[in-house]
Amino acid sequence: MIRRTRDAFGFLTILPVGGTTLTPAPGLIRAAALFPTVGLGIGAASWAIMEIIGPRLGQSAGAAFVLLWLLLVTGGLHLDGLADTVDGIAGGRTRTRRLEIMRSGSSGPIGIAAVVAVLLLKYSLIAGAGDGRLWAALLFAPVFARWSIVVLAQVSAPVRREGLGYLFAGRIERMDLALATVTVVAPTIAAAYLWGYTYLAPLAVAALVTGGAVILFRRILGGVSGDTLGATIEVTEVAVLAAILLVS
Repeated sequence: MIRRTRDAFGFLTILPVGGTTLTPAPGLIRAAALFPTVGLGIGAASWAIMEIIGPRLGQSAGAAFVLLWLLLVTGGLHLDGLADTVDGIAGGRTRTRRLEIMRSGSSGPIGIAAVVAVLLLKYSLIAGAGDGRLWAALLFAPVFARWSIVVLAQVSAPVRREGLGYLFAGRIERMDLALATVTVVAPTIAAAYLWGYTYLAPLAVAALVTGGAVILFRRILGGVSGDTLGATIEVTEVAVLAAILLVS
């Protein structure tokens, strides 16, 4: 379990946890069950940053520092995946051409615009939120986002025989998916019990985004890649942030 935890954090963050081998080894694949746990760690740090910065410099400054933390801890990898995915979908007319654009490594105007839009949405939601359940939004949005890619990878095929998507797509065991799902569903049910059934909304939103991603990427790409997994994390984070803050 310790090794799987280190692999999960090593794969999804740049934290110095001993590193991980980016090959489709069984141990690394099984680390996917702990992806939501990585999200919980990221969210807890975001909450701590807001608690430290917000009262001293204001909520807007706190929101900016939270965004900086999210960018640094992931190395910007998910935002890069978002830009490449949007570029590929918008710029290619065929599946082959879309994958070529995504693989090129250069971001076009629409990809950059997508990154800017996501960052603006995150900042606006965090900076403009009331004190009520901001902690829940910061804590749980990264959890749902990492759960979403476990589901997406488990039910999808890889579009290439290489790359980060190939590590997990179609390889995650159902038991590991179930464990990741329990990590998400249990606190959601607890929140719904404590504060009302409206707190089931984030789970519903995350499920809708994930289901939409499964359908979209299967139809236009034939599966998933590392870029599409990163894009799904970013979109799900925004959607869950909005859902939690709207019902609070």
